[in-house]
Amino acid sequence: MNTTPIQDPKAPAGTAPRSTLLFFDPLLLLATLGLAVCSLVVLKGATRDDIPGAPDYYVTRQGVYFAVGFVLVAILWRID
Repeated sequence: MNTTPIQDPKAPAGTAPRSTLLFFDPLLLLATLGLAVCSLVVLKGATRDDIPGAPDYYVTRQGVYFAVGFVLVAILWRID
């Protein structure tokens, strides 16, 4: 049986440096943004007549929540 011994993660020999260019999964990011956009489109159609004078009230509110959540996720991406 061929086994690989546990190595020190700080050891530079034979390890590639971690790329900071793509520190996230681009497909997962695209899927998340797609779901957010689709939900905003559906919300706009479903609630346009709920508040007279402010047809985009719920869409704006949900968009702000998405933006705040995205900023928090971007901060957490940088934590190893």
